[in-house]
Amino acid sequence: MSLTEKLLAPSARTALVDPMVRFRYAVDSAPNRTAVHGSDRTLTFAELDYRTRQVAGRLADHGIGRGARVGVSLHRGADLVVALLAVWRVGAAYVPLDPAYPQDRLTYMVESADVRTVLAEADSGTAWPTGVATISLADAVSTQATDPDVVAAESPSRIPPM
Repeated sequence: MSLTEKLLAPSARTALVDPMVRFRYAVDSAPNRTAVHGSDRTLTFAELDYRTRQVAGRLADHGIGRGARVGVSLHRGADLVVALLAVWRVGAAYVPLDPAYPQDRLTYMVESADVRTVLAEADSGTAWPTGVATISLADAVSTQATDPDVVAAESPSRIPPM
């Protein structure tokens, strides 16, 4: 049974479907359709998928995977959606860190959530605690990670069977 048939089957209407499976379905079904319209840019599903794979590949290069917690400190916009999907794509959980919060609060949140890596804007100016790696989202998207397909959504280890 194809992914489309599984998603459209009567049992799928009541079953929980992994968000990454639904995302891949949208990418495959309508790659040129608008996926995100933010104040900073508009992305099609194909563009969103490509950028998400790039960032996920960079996260994987840093050893981020299932069970890890990644801080995401970005303003609202298309880049925030890219970051959240990339974190999910590697099987990690994201910890939202509003860049407008005071430094003390951000430090407390990172330490209490045991965050070891933060995805942030290049010019954030936030001083993260010692031992916390910062990945600039702009750098993660502009440079090709080792192998973004390593964390492709179709990987059986990443998605439970439907």
